[in-house]
Amino acid sequence: MRKFFLLIIAAVCLVSCQKEISDYINDDNSNGGNNGEDSTAVNPLKGLWNFTSISANTQNSSELNYLGEDDKTISFTNYTSENNSGTLVVDDSIFSMNDHTYSISTTLKTYSYQNGVLLDSMDVPFNYYMPATNSTAKYKLIGTDSVYFPEGGFLSTASDSSAFKPYGLKFKIAGTVLTFTQNISLDTVVTASGVSQHETSTGTGTISFLGK
Repeated sequence: MRKFFLLIIAAVCLVSCQKEISDYINDDNSNGGNNGEDSTAVNPLKGLWNFTSISANTQNSSELNYLGEDDKTISFTNYTSENNSGTLVVDDSIFSMNDHTYSISTTLKTYSYQNGVLLDSMDVPFNYYMPATNSTAKYKLIGTDSVYFPEGGFLSTASDSSAFKPYGLKFKIAGTVLTFTQNISLDTVVTASGVSQHETSTGTGTISFLGK
């Protein structure tokens, strides 16, 4: 069950790569700016934003074969964070998160199978607290609706091994509301004591801000 918690936290941090975004990067634009050669271009992300929530709707699974038995566990969760606080400052090349904090209190619905037969289901409480944190990340605008972090870092925790991996997010601005969205897709195989465990996490994560 601990691994499911780690997968949920990975979903919270939204750090899985989006190849469709990174494929459009213009490597010639290496100066870190986001207006290109047009000094009149408007960067819609620039400014000061209040953090309002982070949410995710995910499905996580873990599969392994042990002593000839195929064991599988699937869990589902849907949450929106509470006690949200912090500000995002965006300039021409840097995202700066200041005093970013939130908490999550939700329930994971979990199903356990053996050889394809449902053995058990249960509701598992899940609580997570993000202490007030400051972070910075370089970014590049991709088209008119995507942003790419070549060195990772945006909203990633220090304990997250993916914190410095590049990834991208879609964004939308409606009035004074800024929303970042990412399709979560994690797929790993972990081997311990000669037993391989296939773990996946899919779903959607959203981070919301309100303009000041």
